[in-house]
Amino acid sequence: MIRSVMIKLPMSDYVSDYYKKQRIEFTLRQQAHFCWAYSELLKDRMGSFKEILEISDDEKLNAEIRQRMEYEEKAYDCFMTNQGSECIYVFYPDDREEYDIEYFSSAKNAVSYGIRHANKVFSVEKRRLFDKRTEGLAEKAAVDDMEDTDTVLSKYYFTQEGDIRSGESYEYKPSFDERDTDRFEEMFLCIKSPFACGDIVMGPDFDEPRVVNTDHGCFEEIYERLKDTGGLDYTDNCIRTDWIRTDGRPDYDHSVPFGLWKVDSWDDGVYWNILQIMSKIAKAGGDILNLQYFIDEYVGRHVDYRGGRLKLAEHELIEE
Repeated sequence: MIRSVMIKLPMSDYVSDYYKKQRIEFTLRQQAHFCWAYSELLKDRMGSFKEILEISDDEKLNAEIRQRMEYEEKAYDCFMTNQGSECIYVFYPDDREEYDIEYFSSAKNAVSYGIRHANKVFSVEKRRLFDKRTEGLAEKAAVDDMEDTDTVLSKYYFTQEGDIRSGESYEYKPSFDERDTDRFEEMFLCIKSPFACGDIVMGPDFDEPRVVNTDHGCFEEIYERLKDTGGLDYTDNCIRTDWIRTDGRPDYDHSVPFGLWKVDSWDDGVYWNILQIMSKIAKAGGDILNLQYFIDEYVGRHVDYRGGRLKLAEHELIEE
């Protein structure tokens, strides 16, 4: 059943407006995926799930959402619990050097420290004390490489204010297969991309704008190519974006498009001119990476050697 968007989805205003103008509506399963995969905070994901449950008559989806909500709650409770003081909590400031880590006897103290001292985001890792591990492992580690024995039980990522961004638990296992691509968390979105080839876009994690090198139909193309392989999952919900690195070399990335927006100017006029050239190349069906290859081939024909000049002529190097 197709439902109109009834909850706030984690999209940029540009992307939201694009889908509205295209009259593209998302199923509740697709909405659940958006909220799970792209919401910044865990509490926002849980809040959106509650809203979906209030309007959804999709029993399979509802069961999956309840499983996820129950798991996240119990996994975090497990993270917060120090089993008989057998564990330590390691604070990692993501914006500083590794030597700034600190150790705590409780998750509460570690998170409280992070709120007071982290400049940006931070993480807290729960580890079992080495001499408190399962009988036999410590003895094995004394003989084998200590790195082969993993003492990490869980790890959670927090904002500077102490809100949970995401978490990973190895001590509390889910009752469902987290890699199941039929579930809403891992699903592939066979929808139109909000951007056309050659669009110049900016994103919340970009240092400078980039040029889109896929078209509106890229997701449908990916689906047709891979639908019979069983290899489609949420990681395929990406588009290619190109930019120029500070060393002058072109580069690209597979970017999630839903938080991006188009831009029509940039403070750095020189870089903006470069982006417009890259945009024209993309719109014409070219590839900036292939262009760089041919430039390198051309430059390679004229190289300095022993103070002289070498030229490639009839497949032979002749020194001037």
